[in-house]
Amino acid sequence: MDDEAEVRALVREVLELHGYTVIDTGDPMDARRIAESQPVHLLLTDVVMPMMSGLELAKRVEAGSPTTKILLMSGYETAAVKGSGRVLISKPFNAKDLVNMVRQLLGSKSAFRRPGPPPAPKPGFGPLAIALGALLLLAGPAVAAPAAPAFTVTLLDGSGRFDSRAHLGKHVLVVRFQASWCKVCNEEAATFERVYKKYRASGVELVSVQVQDTEADARHFLEANKVSYPAGLDPRLKVANRFGFRGTPYTVVINKRGEMVARIHGRTDEARLARILDPLVKRGPGPKAPASKAPARAK
Repeated sequence: MDDEAEVRALVREVLELHGYTVIDTGDPMDARRIAESQPVHLLLTDVVMPMMSGLELAKRVEAGSPTTKILLMSGYETAAVKGSGRVLISKPFNAKDLVNMVRQLLGSKSAFRRPGPPPAPKPGFGPLAIALGALLLLAGPAVAAPAAPAFTVTLLDGSGRFDSRAHLGKHVLVVRFQASWCKVCNEEAATFERVYKKYRASGVELVSVQVQDTEADARHFLEANKVSYPAGLDPRLKVANRFGFRGTPYTVVINKRGEMVARIHGRTDEARLARILDPLVKRGPGPKAPASKAPARAK
């Protein structure tokens, strides 16, 4: 389907807004490799996929990771699915159904919450019906959005230091962890420049944290991609690791109360960022969160 990746992104967004860390992929073999390389709490997979069925993928993941929970998705319940004894969520389903099913499997009792306006339904899919490969949940849900750690970085343009505490109660903050050697970061650089220019007047500040980079390489990346937003260097991941960094690119959105309302591992796009930012900039400033006394400093 043409918009399979977009629909997958919507589902991922719903789960991330409820505190889960999600890795998504349309490749069953890639999903299996991920599950074998790190702890995965839940595999969410469509029954019908190219190369390998969801049932076969579930068996292979369980063989290497017996504690991983499995949630199948299908528009119809086949004899094979019925006979498997596995938990199935029928398509189409809405965001509340999805979150509640995930929480039931993972043993969480916290209720569904809607942190902002839901994504617009896609024609033919229902509220959040999906047709995708697999999603892997790496962490359990938080009852409330977690507080963002305070941090400072020295800006590469020589203008001083960026201190996240100065933006509490004033700005929505987008922190982009990227690197000069990251192919996806280079591909998405223009997207983040457009987002910065579009939302800056609405109270959104964007800062790039260049990870595992040299100063020369980071400067070249910023110049080549005509980046105008603030950028600092974090060569040893002192800042990134405090945000749950798992690899580039990684994007964190922090509301005016200092809470991490979105954490995007991997690719994103302008439409997805707009769905996150638009509700935040339309609200007034919230209560100021207490500032950390010991912000992380990148050197």
